[in-house]
Amino acid sequence: MTTNKYESKLDQVGKLCKDLRLSQVMEEIAALSEDPDALESAQIDWFLQSLGREKAKRQSNSLERRTRAANLRHPQANQTNIIYEKSRGLSRRRIEALMTCNRVQVNQNCLIVGKVGVGKTWLACALGNACCRAGLSVKMIRVPELIQDLQFAVDVKKNPLALKKQLMRYDLLILDDWGIGQVGSTFRLFLGELADARHGRASTLLTSVLPISAWAEWIGDATMADGILDRLLCGANIIEITGESMRRRTGNVTDGRIRKLNDTHAEQPAQGLFEQQNLTTRQKVHRIMQDCLDNHKPLPSLQEIFELVGRRGSWGTITSAKKEWLISHHLWNPPAYTQK
Repeated sequence: MTTNKYESKLDQVGKLCKDLRLSQVMEEIAALSEDPDALESAQIDWFLQSLGREKAKRQSNSLERRTRAANLRHPQANQTNIIYEKSRGLSRRRIEALMTCNRVQVNQNCLIVGKVGVGKTWLACALGNACCRAGLSVKMIRVPELIQDLQFAVDVKKNPLALKKQLMRYDLLILDDWGIGQVGSTFRLFLGELADARHGRASTLLTSVLPISAWAEWIGDATMADGILDRLLCGANIIEITGESMRRRTGNVTDGRIRKLNDTHAEQPAQGLFEQQNLTTRQKVHRIMQDCLDNHKPLPSLQEIFELVGRRGSWGTITSAKKEWLISHHLWNPPAYTQK
C-alpha cells in the first residue's frame, strides 16, 4: 500500500514536471527513485508541494498577462455579477453555456445587440475574462479606435497587413461599438479581409447598437457587406439585451438629467484608464472622452483633458484627437468646439 502511494506521488511529480517543462528535473527524480535510501517519501511530499506552488504561480502570472493584454473596458466583469432579469431578455442557461468558452474554442462568433447602456460591453468583458481564465488569448478594441489604428498603419507604418496579422493572433477578438465611426474604402477592405481570415479559425465577438439590417448602409458597399455579414454571422450566437439603461439604475442619471461635471468628477475619467498600459496621447484623449460618454458626464474641455493626460501631450495632438473622436461619434460642432 505504501509503495503504491509512493509511486502515485512520483507520477504526480512527473506530470507537474511535464506541465512546467522541467524534463531534466524529472530525469533526476527518476534516477533517485531507483535508490530508496536516496529519495524518501517525505522528500517527495515536499517536492510535490513545491512544484504545485510553482505551477500555481505561473498560472496566476499567465492569467495576469492575458488579462492585461486583453485591454477589457470592464476588467471586473464576470459571470457572477450578470443580472438576469426578465426585462433584460437574458437566458441564464444560454449565457452560462457561453461562459464555458466551448464556442470560442470551436471558433464560433457572437453578436450582442441592444440599446445604449443595456450592458452589451459588460457582458462581452465577462466572456473575455472567462476566456482569459480558460487560457485563451483575448483582445478588445473599439471599432472607432480600430479605424484610427488602421489609418495610422497606412499613413505611418505603410503596412496595414501588420495590423491584420496582429489581430489574427487572438483566440477571441472583441470588436466593441460595431457600427460607430466613418467607414472608408480602406477600412471596408480591411474588415472584409479580417472577417475572411478569422472565419473558421478564430472567434470574433461584436457589440452593437446598430441593427443587422443597417449594417450594409454603415459599411457602404452592398457586395462587401454581404461577404462580411456572411462570415461574421454564419452560425454565430446572437444575444439581444432589452430593458432600460443599466447606467440609470446605478445612479449616473437622475430624474432624466445628466449630472454636471464638478471638480471632483473632473479627475474621474482618468482613474484606471491608463494603468499598466503604454498609450499614446491620442489614445488617452479618446479614452477620456469615451469614459465621459459612457458615464453620462459632460464632455471635458481641452484644458481638462490637458490636465488629465498629465501635461505630456501637446495642444495640437489633444485638439486633433478630440476632433477625431467627436467626428467619429457624430458630435462634431465647430462653433461650440472652438470656444474655450
